[in-house]
Amino acid sequence: MVVVVLAVAVVLVVAAEAAAIIVVVVVVVLVVVVIVVVVVVVVVVVVVVVVVVVVVLVEIEERQIPEPGPGEVQVSMRSVGVCGSDLGFWLKARLAERTLSGPRMMGHEPSAVVSKLGPGVTHLKVGDRVSIEPNMACGFCYYCKRGQYNHCYMPLNKGCLARFICVPAAFTFRLPDNMSFDEGALVQPLALAYYACERSGMRAGLDVLVTGSVVVVVVVVVALVVVVIVKVITIVVEY
Repeated sequence: MVVVVLAVAVVLVVAAEAAAIIVVVVVVVLVVVVIVVVVVVVVVVVVVVVVVVVVVLVEIEERQIPEPGPGEVQVSMRSVGVCGSDLGFWLKARLAERTLSGPRMMGHEPSAVVSKLGPGVTHLKVGDRVSIEPNMACGFCYYCKRGQYNHCYMPLNKGCLARFICVPAAFTFRLPDNMSFDEGALVQPLALAYYACERSGMRAGLDVLVTGSVVVVVVVVVALVVVVIVKVITIVVEY
């Protein structure tokens, strides 16, 4: 009799443990299913939002491939950096006091390959890997007539986020063979950084604080270290 009672007790204990394990397994499976469903829903919502934003805010326009005029080259884009000003125009349609009044093609930190030469271009050839100075001066304002075209009142920026554009050959510079296209796209912001360091009067041994969160911050640090050789640099990234 005692043996039977013990056997029954063992069976009940085993059954209880099995039931508990089954309950735990079921709960875990349900939790996993809920998590998967939530993730799927979030992904679907994000995709829908992105599609809506693209449809509403982005216009994809098919254009004829431009032909270079006298003194111009046609270039095939390879890499284009995204500047903080591009983000400002994208998110708010304005940057400081400048407001967009219509569609605008973004991008002004490019590297490319020369694909066609216009009449009169002799210092470049098809296939050259180049960086481009994107803000072409008007040539007629007060500063342009003084030779300070970098201060032009109305710089012309055709935008570089396209497969092909035409630019003045005088604003197109050959890249070294050992420089990648991504590095070539950093030439424009690095030039700005170098100019800023030059204007600031930096000298070796100074402690410098650089703040910001865009590419220019990185190239300013590079310019400070390589060109000015400052002693200490602290970067504060602001999001």
